[in-house]
Amino acid sequence: MKVVILQIQQQHWSMARFVFLVLLLAAEGAAAIAPPQIVEAGCNDKCGDTSVPYPFGIGKPSCCINEDFLLECLSTDQYRNKDAENRKERLWYGNYEIKNIYVENATATTSVDMAHYCYNNSNSEHPLEPVASTLNLTGGPFTFSSEENKFTAIGCDTHAFMADGMSSSGCMSMCMEPVNLTDKKDADCSGIGCCRTQIPKGVKYLYISLETFNNFSNVKDFSPCSFAFLADQDWYGFTSIDLADMFSVDTHMSPAVLDWVVGEDTCESFDLNSNKSYYACGENANCNNSTNGPGYICSCKSGYEGNPYLPQGCQGIYVYS
Repeated sequence: MKVVILQIQQQHWSMARFVFLVLLLAAEGAAAIAPPQIVEAGCNDKCGDTSVPYPFGIGKPSCCINEDFLLECLSTDQYRNKDAENRKERLWYGNYEIKNIYVENATATTSVDMAHYCYNNSNSEHPLEPVASTLNLTGGPFTFSSEENKFTAIGCDTHAFMADGMSSSGCMSMCMEPVNLTDKKDADCSGIGCCRTQIPKGVKYLYISLETFNNFSNVKDFSPCSFAFLADQDWYGFTSIDLADMFSVDTHMSPAVLDWVVGEDTCESFDLNSNKSYYACGENANCNNSTNGPGYICSCKSGYEGNPYLPQGCQGIYVYS
């Protein structure tokens, strides 16, 4: 009888241990698949459809790493006087709408104004109407990405300039007759109807302007305007239709990629200085010097994922076989 009771008790404890292990594994699995924290506790992580990860924040300074990273979340009727029925929340950094923020590669996307220069047949006294574009990110964490953006100009009597306050450069585009290109956006910007060039590293300010060689006199019938803009290199592909009707392209706005950094220090300066009160990288995170001007960015170490700017933002990756 004692042997039977002992066997029953052993079976009971074995079942209890099995249930305990199942519950433990389930709890660990739930923790592993829980959405990672991207903001400080008590802070909003979205503005409309746009995620706002730390070190950025909206609403109050305590939600961001410092006030340079404090963004505004405004409805369209607040910012543009639109009807309340069409209200949509949008994220703003000064006069720039922030479309996306990416922690993984420390970039963001925004929209910037194009420069244009047009011949106006209806104004005989002032037929030329140049409009320049000024892009200014000074005083904040953003810099125009030198790797992801290209400076592009379109037109058949076009000399486009970009000046960053210290130097200027640009490109030229010419054609003496209508350009016969495919309507697909895959034509090369090689200087006939379109030209393209890189921008320098570390650019926070850019003044874009246009000039003509012959006041559109030979091309006004098929290319009455010139355009110049900074844009994500994957956004625009030249087509000859744009020579006559570039006004139809996104209302004179182009998407640009921004790099961002935390502070203007280098990672080496923190290695030499024991005072890391201003160090932005959390636990299990690496420090990486920026390749586009001063400052540094953070990334999770191998085997970890999450937001490296939060104190415990980088969490171990669970792998179950």
